[in-house]
Amino acid sequence: MNFYKPVFRYWRTLSALAVILILCLIPSKELARIDLLKFNFEDLVVHLVMFISFSALLYKDLLKNSKITKEPSILPVSVMSLSLLLGIMTEFLQYVLVALNRSASITDFIFDFVGASLGITYMRFIKR
Repeated sequence: MNFYKPVFRYWRTLSALAVILILCLIPSKELARIDLLKFNFEDLVVHLVMFISFSALLYKDLLKNSKITKEPSILPVSVMSLSLLLGIMTEFLQYVLVALNRSASITDFIFDFVGASLGITYMRFIKR
C-alpha cells in the first residue's frame, strides 16, 4: 500500500492535528507573546475551537474516505473516541514535558470534549 494515499486522503484532519499539537506544546513563555490571545478565558475558547475543527474535519474525512460510514452510529463514536484520545494525549504531554512550563487541566479536557461534541453535532446536522 502506498504510504502517501492516506496522508492525502486525510490531509485536513492531519493539518488540524498538527495545529493542535503545535498550539498545545508551545512553551508558556512563547505563548504569552502572542497578542491575539489576550481576552478572558482565551485558553478555553482556543480548546473549544481546536476540537470543533478537528472533530468536524475528521468526521468529514472519515465520511468521505472510510468504510466505517456503512454503519451510521459508528462514525460519531469513532470521531469522539479519537478526539478524546487527542485531548488526553495533549494534556498528558503538557503534564510530562516540564520544560514547556505548561500544566495539564481537567477544564481544558472538558472543553476539548465539548468542542468535539459540537463539531460532530454540526457535521451530522449539515449532512442531513
